[in-house]
Amino acid sequence: MSKEAKITADGADPVATDPERGLLASCREWVDLLPWIRLFRVMRLLGSPVLVSFTLLVLLIWYHGATWILEGEFRRQIRSTQTEIGLKETTQVFSQVGRLGYKLHPSSIVQFPDRLSSLRWSAASLWTVLLWLPPGLFLMRQGLMLTVGRELESLLGWWKIALRRSWPAFCSVVGVLVGPLLMALLLWFLHAISGLLPNHMILQFPLALAAAFFAGLGGLLLLSSYFAIPLSLVSIVAEPHPDAIDAVSRGYESCFRRPLRLMSYLAIVIVLLVIAFLIATGIASCARGVLTLGGGTQPNQWSSLMGDALVFLSVLPTAFVTTLAWGLVGGVYLLLRRDTCEHEIEDIWMPVHRDSVAVEELSGLADLNIVDNSEST
Repeated sequence: MSKEAKITADGADPVATDPERGLLASCREWVDLLPWIRLFRVMRLLGSPVLVSFTLLVLLIWYHGATWILEGEFRRQIRSTQTEIGLKETTQVFSQVGRLGYKLHPSSIVQFPDRLSSLRWSAASLWTVLLWLPPGLFLMRQGLMLTVGRELESLLGWWKIALRRSWPAFCSVVGVLVGPLLMALLLWFLHAISGLLPNHMILQFPLALAAAFFAGLGGLLLLSSYFAIPLSLVSIVAEPHPDAIDAVSRGYESCFRRPLRLMSYLAIVIVLLVIAFLIATGIASCARGVLTLGGGTQPNQWSSLMGDALVFLSVLPTAFVTTLAWGLVGGVYLLLRRDTCEHEIEDIWMPVHRDSVAVEELSGLADLNIVDNSEST
């Protein structure tokens, strides 16, 4: 027997071995050693003008709709009269949009009872969820495709699928919020019992202990909901069966089983988002210089068209960050699923197109004809 072969004890075929082979030689790519490198592939989303423009359009519609619902409770500050576009100005716009997005987040609505009881804030939060669900599902699907090393999917081809899966996604958002709301209901019940009992330490201490336990559990569920909601949404477009209960369980599983991994991936995501914001700010600043050449150097010389273009440029870095953030959620989900369930990252659901179904049906009919001909002969 040669040095390169080794016969197993049960007489199986020889297996080639090389004792001088290095450790890194068995790795196909760097992503096998460092899976989080796959997140850098999602940066390709920023190179798609269609996706960035699509996000910019949805972002402007959402912002103006939310501020119209809230009226005077939130001041609209995107339309600025300044002609400068730099890091300071784009950061101010980004902070305004981000502050409004945080206040309208469903978990934030539950966290502040005054907003939950306000009809305007509840309507604005519902507007946020309903408007962003289909675009968010589509962008997360693009992030999934880039993470596994495949090409981007067409907007028209996947838009119908995103619309069909919006209802399970909405149910998963509601399902994540059921836990904190249930804890709040139990606390209200304990408060009602406490009011009926005498103010004695022996009677009130167990109720206070139970209230502290349920409040702590509700706080944990509410904190994890900020991560469980996006992870449950991405499971809707990554798994073959869009089940809301399964999506909620996958979201919480990724949070509770691998919290340190989640924090490490979140740190990488923040770095990538900062890089995208700086790049987009530089693009917007240079574009403002081109507008100056074409529209005049003084602010009073600017037409309404130039002013509207300046508004779009001021929101452009926010659109870049939003597009990349949705896509990175898909990549983080695949990494966490690999850590928790030991699923392969490349194992994602791929829809069967009608053309492929028709080809399979024709091949099946051809096989039947061949069998019929053989039996007749």
